[in-house]
Amino acid sequence: MNNRIKVTIEFSYQGETFELNADVDLDEYMLKMNGVPDLHDVIAKRNGIDSYSYQYEVLTSEELHFSEVQGFAAEYISGSEFDAEGFAARWREEHVSEVIAGIARRVMGVGDLTAQPALKQALLEAYHAGQSAPVRAE
Repeated sequence: MNNRIKVTIEFSYQGETFELNADVDLDEYMLKMNGVPDLHDVIAKRNGIDSYSYQYEVLTSEELHFSEVQGFAAEYISGSEFDAEGFAARWREEHVSEVIAGIARRVMGVGDLTAQPALKQALLEAYHAGQSAPVRAE
């Protein structure tokens, strides 16, 4: 999907000004964690700032700045705010669509599911039913 952002934060700590940033592959986090982490935490970790330090507290009190945005992540940025929940929900929808499109292509030779809305709906319902089915211990 290629959703990436560069996150930058500027703050002063002990008389020194810091401008730290991190390039964040949102797709990677969604695949690993099924969500977007706190971006202040990402910047802190990538720049060697311990979460138990006063410097961390100062860092987390400042606004984030976003640049070099790729993919539909841009639709979820407004000023210094990133709607991580909205992005994650959209990402999950897009991911499911990619999964079922791959199944339709591989199993049934269907190249475009939008041309067959009933098939798309059936595959979506099957996918969601599989996701919500209880796991049986054997």
